[in-house]
Amino acid sequence: MTRLYEPQALAIGSELTLGSRALRYLQTVLRAKIADSVTLFNAQGGEYQASIIAISKKEVRVVISEFIDHDLESPLAIHLAQGLPKGDKLDFIVQKAVELGVTMITPIITERTQGRLSKEQAQKKQERLTDIAIAAAEQCGRNRLPIINPMRTFQEWVTLSN
Repeated sequence: MTRLYEPQALAIGSELTLGSRALRYLQTVLRAKIADSVTLFNAQGGEYQASIIAISKKEVRVVISEFIDHDLESPLAIHLAQGLPKGDKLDFIVQKAVELGVTMITPIITERTQGRLSKEQAQKKQERLTDIAIAAAEQCGRNRLPIINPMRTFQEWVTLSN
């Protein structure tokens, strides 16, 4: 069963047009057809079963048929404060943290962090980490997304955590 994150409000009986990320995945990767089933979630808890009613190069429309109150979240709220590693290792760390049930992730700039990021680069990195978290949640079956905080220095994080 295909699971997709859809940030829109979801309700039984509603018809909606899926976002561009879902469009590309359904068209190019899965080669979906009309009447194929998909499972949608919007990080509010639970899942919605939907069927594709229209698919074209520009849009995919679905109709939601049922809600499944299916919540796999841990009762523990786990906050991961991760020092910035070299290269793209943070992408892998975020993916695995989401799969393990972490509820909040804060990238930490430490005294020994190599390669500082500008504000613009840090914003792009946060958006990328959010995309990775969405993909990991779709893959592992979570219905809620972890919060990806902006990068902070260790001192800022300690001050805000108290």
